[in-house]
Amino acid sequence: MNAGNDTLVTRLEQGDSGARIVVVSRRFRHPVARVWQALTDPDELLTWYPTRVKILRTAGLITFAFPGGEPFEGRILHFEEPNRFSYTTMDDTLDWRLSTDAHGCTLTLRNTCGHPEHAPYTAAGFDIAFTQLATLLDGGRGAVHRTEMPPPPELVSEYVNEFGL
Repeated sequence: MNAGNDTLVTRLEQGDSGARIVVVSRRFRHPVARVWQALTDPDELLTWYPTRVKILRTAGLITFAFPGGEPFEGRILHFEEPNRFSYTTMDDTLDWRLSTDAHGCTLTLRNTCGHPEHAPYTAAGFDIAFTQLATLLDGGRGAVHRTEMPPPPELVSEYVNEFGL
């Protein structure tokens, strides 16, 4: 959430087609290369990302599986190391971008929601995921206490209120 945390910014935008876009941005005191590794390495993703991920760059595919769930596929749209990674998953499009600043980098996710009503769940899920990513980067894999999805209802409710939905 935005309140009380000046490193994580989450907002809701309206896309040209009327789609809801959840934008999550966070500064990290780590170089772009380190955050890129956490964003694209399957072992690192397993620590902080809400699903198991397998990136099949040569085929242009990315696969996902929630714990105990069946795998599903997405299409890689951009893989521009080390600054941009975008792909589809189910009905959403996720566009991750990294930019360097004086003290590390900023990671921004633009998640275009295929179903507008999912925006608060998406925001809550990535609130948790970005926190887990920060813990991984700052303290290593052993420091992460993984939170599985779906996100807690009270966090979803906070985003419903914040977004005015």
